[in-house]
Amino acid sequence: MAVKVAAIYRVSTEKQVNRDGNPEETIPVQRRAVQEFLQAQPGWQLVQEYAEEGVSGYKLSADDRDILQQALADAKKGLWSVLVVFKADRLSRNSLEYPIVLNRFHKMGVQVWSVKDAAGGKKLSLDSQSDKIIRFIEGWQAETESYNTSIRVSEAMLQMARAGKWTGGRIPFGYKMREAVRRKKRDGLSLEIHPTEAGLIQEMATWYLEGLGSKVIADLLNSRGLHTKEGAVWKDNAVRRVLQNPLVAGLPAYNRTRAASTGRSRVLTPPYDLDRLILPRDEEGNLAPLPELQILPLDTWFQVLERMKQNNPRAHGPSPHPKAGRVRDSQALLTGLLRCGHCGATLVSSVTYRTKRRRDGTMARYQSLKYICNTHRQAGAGLCAGQRTYARGKVDTTVLGEVETFMQGVDVNELLQLVQVAGDAQQARQAEAVEQLQAELAKCEKLKAAWLARLDQYLLDPAGSMYSEETLAVKVREEEERSRSLQEQLRQHQAYFQQRQAQVEQIEAFTRLAPHWLEHFRQADTARRKALLAQVMRQITVFKTHIDVEFAVDLAAFFAGADEAAVGMDSAGHAIELGARSLVWH
Repeated sequence: MAVKVAAIYRVSTEKQVNRDGNPEETIPVQRRAVQEFLQAQPGWQLVQEYAEEGVSGYKLSADDRDILQQALADAKKGLWSVLVVFKADRLSRNSLEYPIVLNRFHKMGVQVWSVKDAAGGKKLSLDSQSDKIIRFIEGWQAETESYNTSIRVSEAMLQMARAGKWTGGRIPFGYKMREAVRRKKRDGLSLEIHPTEAGLIQEMATWYLEGLGSKVIADLLNSRGLHTKEGAVWKDNAVRRVLQNPLVAGLPAYNRTRAASTGRSRVLTPPYDLDRLILPRDEEGNLAPLPELQILPLDTWFQVLERMKQNNPRAHGPSPHPKAGRVRDSQALLTGLLRCGHCGATLVSSVTYRTKRRRDGTMARYQSLKYICNTHRQAGAGLCAGQRTYARGKVDTTVLGEVETFMQGVDVNELLQLVQVAGDAQQARQAEAVEQLQAELAKCEKLKAAWLARLDQYLLDPAGSMYSEETLAVKVREEEERSRSLQEQLRQHQAYFQQRQAQVEQIEAFTRLAPHWLEHFRQADTARRKALLAQVMRQITVFKTHIDVEFAVDLAAFFAGADEAAVGMDSAGHAIELGARSLVWH
């Protein structure tokens, strides 16, 4: 009777390289080796093959490998009695998981054979205590090799990034592979500027700095029949992703992604956090863009990033005077603070003239001052449902009247008292939460050390252990995961505490400014008035029927987490109302 055999093949998504420089074995290579091995085993019949393409046995848990779980399920059903792998590390490259996975197959009556770990094949037995220790050592060696390979690859990429070389991956928008590299693939991973796409990037940056939002820019590109590198329609996040890429400023970057909190995926590191990116720098540590890869001047790229931070302040932390520069540079009083409530674009100043004949026959010239929606100005009325222009005098009068009412209504002493009470209450809760988390973390680390000690004891004396090897490994992993979770919670509490401190400092600065602000504003010239407005206002959103005025001090956000009993409902409610107003003006 034929012996039914199954085979598992696996290759990782990582660009792994053996010590001798040969590429990692592909699935066809593994399949041929398994077939040659089976031909030398009389009566063995291959009835099932499992292929894991792009699955890391080092980074991914066995529980998350669907193909491996299917093989275990089929083994439990008795569909085959022998499992053949190319090498032992095809089962797992995790030192704790490898013997556990192997043991699960053995408990189902399945023999496991490795083709290339020994001449003529190697049976991965667990019959004796020495076998079990050898299997554990094999798993430890596989994990160590994966870890060392990861270090070698990471270090090589670091050196490439520091030298200003592209570290590989999908070719970014604005670039193409050099023809020399295309003809000779091993010549390196070098790029050159794609002239047409680079021109679009420059146009996108100009639009963005003129006040068009990323969604409007995406619509403009789509209306011209243009597509992304992958041939897809443009979306707002694709526009931001292109403009945020340091490469467009001539800065090939490494470490652009980091592990997510789950540990199973990666997220993009914000380009604003340059300290976390590996970028080309000179001997003094200054950024050194590569001219042959630079599409945007460095200062222009920084201006784009700063505008993105202004457009999304909650995602990038508080900015006390985010629009002061734009406000000072414009001739109109509110330019830099105004946004269209219908499309999100900025409202910029506009002056139009018309002539009219007087009764005496002479011609009179009249000036009309307006704010115009940038979307209407750049692309016409098709992309914005709002008005094209708003009378500058009417907008200024409405907003300045509200600013005066706001500043006159601020009770500085009451506000400081409310902030102090709310801040003390929240700081006490924060300290208590951190103390509890630290206690839980200490307990978790102690338990993990205890389970690791029991696992070590099991390897020395399995018969004297109260727990199975699988149970001990699971317990160690549980405590490791809990420890990571607790550490992340502590980090979040620390970030929240820093945010609260920044809010307190912002409010305190406002209370120092408030008592004399109106007096200074009334006596100031136009340039000084613009600067004073930038100190107290974050944004003014203009709709057809009303204006939303948002002040720089976000009292609503500060008091949102306050203890109502400690602050007092009436006072807290009064303070929150000072944060933003919606004014009917038509």
